[in-house]
Amino acid sequence: MGILSPLALVWWLFIVSFLILHLCYYRFNSLPLFLRQLFVYGKVRSTIGSQKSQKSGMLDLFLSVPKSYFPHFYVTSFIWNTFLLVCLINAWYLGGTFPQLIIDLLTFLTYYPDEPCSHLTIILAQLLIVLQATRRSYESIFVSSYSNWIHIFHYLMGMFYYVATSISALSKAPNLTRGTFFQLSDIQVNHVLGVALFLWASLHHHRAHQILADLRKGRNDKSHKVPSGDWFEYVSCPHYLAEILIYLSLQVVLGFDHTLWWAVLLFTLANQTAAGRYTHRWYRQNFNNYPRDRTAVIPWIL
Repeated sequence: MGILSPLALVWWLFIVSFLILHLCYYRFNSLPLFLRQLFVYGKVRSTIGSQKSQKSGMLDLFLSVPKSYFPHFYVTSFIWNTFLLVCLINAWYLGGTFPQLIIDLLTFLTYYPDEPCSHLTIILAQLLIVLQATRRSYESIFVSSYSNWIHIFHYLMGMFYYVATSISALSKAPNLTRGTFFQLSDIQVNHVLGVALFLWASLHHHRAHQILADLRKGRNDKSHKVPSGDWFEYVSCPHYLAEILIYLSLQVVLGFDHTLWWAVLLFTLANQTAAGRYTHRWYRQNFNNYPRDRTAVIPWIL
């Protein structure tokens, strides 16, 4: 336990990279162009397009994918995490076997098996991850409207994120080769609190994406307007705030001694608050009537 597992090391490298992005907030324009293109996306990234030379512009285009690729993250997450949930139920409650390849992957990437959580804790956390992936798949395909581009680094990081989160959660799974049975006494207070927080945050997450989508008139409308309503009255990026709360709710379900999930949560916090700060600045720079009392992500604080 004294040495970081390979997966923990990757999480901490990502955390540090986004903490550096926070530190560069006031000096962002002095960074090399390729770093600015690497770290931001969407409407914030589009503001640095006019600074490109023809050569760097061609390279950036080659290293970019449309933001409309966002559904790839959530569909991949839905397929992968539903598969893992079915494998868990089959191995623990139906007398089946859990894929040995995934057990080997867990052993290599994490501390598994190490001071496991209860069976219900892992099942519940995996179920919530699947529900999150299901809702975001629907929203990204049928609700959201996309414009601009994202760097291939963000695309690959997103694909990693939605696969590695469940691997992180399973790092404290009980024996994956031995069955069990469900008991009502397995339900703990942290499970109830975590699910309640998850549902509340998910509701506001959906509302934020719906409000943003409603600002545009059809899929061909690429304009940007000032959103309002629900948590937009307090912060510029309530969808980022809700995302943080969703992953906090999973920390509550898994327990605060789940150290690898702390890395997932801290990465989500660093990533979403960094993106939120730059988006907040973009709004204030581009709309003279933008509400001055809104903060970026966390009401009244950040």
